[in-house]
Amino acid sequence: MEHRMNLWDSPFNHIKQGSKTVELRLNDEKRQLIHKGDTLVFTNSVTHEEMITLVTGIRVFSDFAELYSQYDKISMGYDEDEDASPDDMLLYYSDEKIKKFRIIPASDLPRKVRASCSPRSCRRSFWISSAVPGS
Repeated sequence: MEHRMNLWDSPFNHIKQGSKTVELRLNDEKRQLIHKGDTLVFTNSVTHEEMITLVTGIRVFSDFAELYSQYDKISMGYDEDEDASPDDMLLYYSDEKIKKFRIIPASDLPRKVRASCSPRSCRRSFWISSAVPGS
């Protein structure tokens, strides 16, 4: 099954370059439909470029703090000189939503980018990680 998600320019490019291997999302109704073997189509919110990824694993965490303790900041899309904090997720999700849904990271997704590179040169691994409802 194919799922579509938007990404800001920086995380999109980190995935494309192969450094970001974990996508952090709430385990809301939309993400609960994602299963290992599904494809994710990420659209760059700035350039509208699309990147196709394959879900090769899903992990669920009780909150973003637990998720952040399990991954290094580079794999989550941060630059080496940036600080990584679970509070950064408040830019995307309200406290209410974070408490309602648990966390899932998306990772181990081989990917190809439409129009900007060949599938062979753009394949990468990727995971989806999320939080579970009721935390």
